[in-house]
Amino acid sequence: MTGPNRQSVLRAARTVAIASVIAAQMIAPAATVAEAVPLPAPVQIAQSGQDRAQEAVRKGLILPLRTIIGTISGSYHGRQLGAQLSEQGRNRWIYTVKWITPKRDVLHFVVNAQNAQIINVRGRGAAAARK
Repeated sequence: MTGPNRQSVLRAARTVAIASVIAAQMIAPAATVAEAVPLPAPVQIAQSGQDRAQEAVRKGLILPLRTIIGTISGSYHGRQLGAQLSEQGRNRWIYTVKWITPKRDVLHFVVNAQNAQIINVRGRGAAAARK
């Protein structure tokens, strides 16, 4: 290899070698410090909402969302757009379900997560969407 190609290959090799030396010098002191400093005790990571919901279903505290959707679809035309589970006080769980009707009206359901009873329905076209 001759000319400009050889020079660029040599320059690249020299750059890599210098970067390797710098990286080794930066890592070595950090490893020594890390070995000398004790690590804190592991921290309990908070559960996500989905984890809490799955655990509540597993423990039999609430019904699964598919059961709630079945209850709504048995009484109203349309389909689910979204859902949220929240704990209202101690051991009182509520699903809030967003629903779209065939006429494109959006309804909001509040449903008891423990027995699938519809507590409240809000939105224009609720009466027309009822089966």
